[in-house]
Amino acid sequence: MGDPANGVLPGRDWALLLVLPLLFLAAELTLRAHALPYWLWFNLDPSYLYLLDGMQMLEGVAPGNVNHPGTPVQCIVAAVVWLSGFGSPSGIPDTAFAAAELLLRRAGTVMLVLDTGGLLILGWVVRRRFGRLTPAWLAQTTPFLTMLTLKHGIEIEPEPMLLLGVALLAAAMVEQATRPRPAMIIALGVVIGFGAACKITFAPLGLAPLLLIEGWRPRVGFVVAPALSFAVFLLPAIGGA
Repeated sequence: MGDPANGVLPGRDWALLLVLPLLFLAAELTLRAHALPYWLWFNLDPSYLYLLDGMQMLEGVAPGNVNHPGTPVQCIVAAVVWLSGFGSPSGIPDTAFAAAELLLRRAGTVMLVLDTGGLLILGWVVRRRFGRLTPAWLAQTTPFLTMLTLKHGIEIEPEPMLLLGVALLAAAMVEQATRPRPAMIIALGVVIGFGAACKITFAPLGLAPLLLIEGWRPRVGFVVAPALSFAVFLLPAIGGA
């Protein structure tokens, strides 16, 4: 038997908490299989822009597309290019451009796996704190509430990482609501900074945790934490190497 209070759930509960995250992953992979290649005009923008930005970062050049700003996505692409053997900090070979579709698919898979993990964490936290599976399942239905989430999930763009940010933010807010502590204030700040670095429109969600934080000192700490987190996540894109 597990001890939910200590984060140890029964094996049956873990299996049930995996159902919706894995269904999300399967739905995205199925949709992607029918929607690719990325060079088709409705997939081209911004996926290929993020591929080029990731390659630029590997070469020590600041990415050209910083409108969102999208830095975490660019970092994921850069890491995929490097780990796939198509680039290094010393340069990008021509073979990387010939393998563009492969690299984009791998980067997309990494982001989808991260989303799947975020949904599992959200379900675990809700199950742990509320003691029931039903609210955990309801929380995990987040990506199924609109087809736009699934549509954007197959692209190389900030939106898949916004889903991860929402899942982690919700999990941290549940923790703060049920067991407030300084560590959760820091966690909330890190998540807000991460989401805003993916796409600045995520930033207004930073107001929601203020409803759960009491006292002016913790609130000041929370205001500072996202700013520092945002700055850290932007560092890879500032000025290049």
